[in-house]
Amino acid sequence: MKGIDCAMPKVSVIIPVYNVQEYIGECLDSLVKQTMKDDLEVIIVNDGSKDSSQEIIDKYVERYPNLFKSFIKENSGQGFARNYGLKYATGDYIGFVDGDDYIKEDMYEILYKEAIEKNLDIVVCDMLWLYENGETQSRDTLPRFLKEFNVHTYILSNPGPVNKIYKREVWNKGKIQFPDIWYEDLGVIPALVRYTKDIGYVNKELYLYRQRHNSTMLKIEYNEKLLDIIKACNNLYTILKDTEFLEELEYLYIFQLIYFASFRFLKFNKYEDIEKCIEEVETKFPNWKKNKYYKEKPVLFKIVCTLICKKKFSLVNILIKMKEGR
Repeated sequence: MKGIDCAMPKVSVIIPVYNVQEYIGECLDSLVKQTMKDDLEVIIVNDGSKDSSQEIIDKYVERYPNLFKSFIKENSGQGFARNYGLKYATGDYIGFVDGDDYIKEDMYEILYKEAIEKNLDIVVCDMLWLYENGETQSRDTLPRFLKEFNVHTYILSNPGPVNKIYKREVWNKGKIQFPDIWYEDLGVIPALVRYTKDIGYVNKELYLYRQRHNSTMLKIEYNEKLLDIIKACNNLYTILKDTEFLEELEYLYIFQLIYFASFRFLKFNKYEDIEKCIEEVETKFPNWKKNKYYKEKPVLFKIVCTLICKKKFSLVNILIKMKEGR
């Protein structure tokens, strides 16, 4: 470890790093520029990078030793890198930033102030997606058909860990860890609601989320780990099945394993994978068509789900192409 502990940080920010030499400087600069940087500790976990990321990190630790802590570990994936950072976090709240992204200079001040004033366990903000061609896209935290942010709709909001701060005790209560799967975020972040009382939302785009063509989830090649989506949903099921959030959990299964599965697997003609997803939903939620959130969805959404469950994959492909304008 490199860096000196900062005294009594209000927020601990954990940054997993793997081969992001082109972006890590901009990421760390955005932490240096934070309006509450004197109350932050930034825990950088180099997950076995093979490029010059660590050389860049070392320069920031040397220049800002009271802000940055640096750790190096063998490569084991982004989720495990976050778990590693959580062990060393001492702040009242926890935040995450990915090493190829960056944040607005007042992000943590805004979120922390909201959390303290309203005694919130989690505070969420919106994100701005950045594309390699220079285009940007506003991404609302809540799906558009939901009108109110609360502890229930939080489960259905963007499951990424990065546009939020969390009381550290929320992670400690459930002894929560990111699992060793793809979609590890989905398998954990919605489940944190079990260990919270109040969750808040700031309607501002404070997190800048970079869309890289070679990132794990944007690669176009088929990988059998795409089926980890089932493991992620089942991880949520284990934590939330005996809570008041069963209806939200059911909708997540519908959206992820029926609707989104059509986009995820059809382009690879992996019909057997879709059938595995359908079976998972119908086993755990045989009456899923009665779900209140499903009923509020547009007709096209319901048509796709119905066709998928009837294994009318060619028709779904036609609808997808029409939707994409092809």
